Amino acid sequence: MLQYELLPRCEGIRLIGDENTLKQLHEVISEVNEKSVTIRNKEGFFLGLAYDLRKAYEGQRKIYPAQQEGRSEKGARTRVATRYGVGILWPTILVQSRQLRDGLGFMDSNKLHQAVTFELEWVLESAIRAQFRQSASEVETLWYRMSTGHAYVEENAETRAAQFASWTAAERSKGIRIILQSLDPMYPFFYKMAAEHGDHTLISPEEYDLWRDRDFPNEGLSVD
Repeated sequence: MLQYELLPRCEGIRLIGDENTLKQLHEVISEVNEKSVTIRNKEGFFLGLAYDLRKAYEGQRKIYPAQQEGRSEKGARTRVATRYGVGILWPTILVQSRQLRDGLGFMDSNKLHQAVTFELEWVLESAIRAQFRQSASEVETLWYRMSTGHAYVEENAETRAAQFASWTAAERSKGIRIILQSLDPMYPFFYKMAAEHGDHTLISPEEYDLWRDRDFPNEGLSVD
């Protein structure tokens, strides 16, 4: 079963599962990456999720040792298998999960593909509600509205993750909605119209683009 933990400072989540759970998700992501026409860069942003999962179940990220937990109906203590976790920034996992969902729409999929995808989405929904509370509904709406079939999302996801990583916890909590809005292919137009009407709450496309020429701001982050 796939689980999560919230990372500190509103950074994102740690996806957690036993070896079989993470391997199954890894295999589905790898297959979608290979077969779906919506994933243009086969060595790009989406495949990063498969990489993170593989590193996790290989024991190169956080490990939760096996332990005795609870009792069965007959009174025997049950054993929880070793679990593995990997920390991922909010913008990164939200884009990758939408790429998975959209990718399935452009290939032959089966019930396993769908089950794995629904489980990931359920975990993310739960995490969004736990993290963002009052704004959770808006964050969910923006997430599900994201159309990753458009090249704009794939081409700009890394700059949005970098911007998010550079913020404080308070800025991340408020700014996640701005980040998700900025991944709309019409965002340059929306930004221009908002600025012309005196709304300066959005971040300019040019400011996001500066992150293409900078090192990713990893210092102080809890992600792996």
